[in-house]
Amino acid sequence: SQCVPLSKVGIGVVLSKGTSGEVFVDEVLPGKPAHKYGMSARDQILGVTSIPGSSFVPAESSTLEELVDLIRGEEGTVVILDVLRGEAPLQFQ
Repeated sequence: SQCVPLSKVGIGVVLSKGTSGEVFVDEVLPGKPAHKYGMSARDQILGVTSIPGSSFVPAESSTLEELVDLIRGEEGTVVILDVLRGEAPLQFQ
C-alpha cells in the first residue's frame, strides 16, 4: 500500500492504463472536483499540467503513479487535464 501525505488531495477519479499506454478515467467519485467539473468515466487523459509554471506531461509516457503525483496537490492547487471524450478534445482546470 502507498502512503500519501494528508496535506495532498486529489480530484476524485480512479484511473487505469490501457494496453497501448492510454490512460482512462474508470470512475468519477461523487462530490469531488472531477465530478463537479463534468469529467466522465471512459474519458481518456491525454496529459497533465500542474500550475504554476509546469510543462505539459503526456499521460501515455507516464506511469499511473507519476500521473497521480502530478494531479494531487495541496488543496487549492490548480491542475489542467487535457482529455479526449470520444473524438472531442476537452480541458479541465
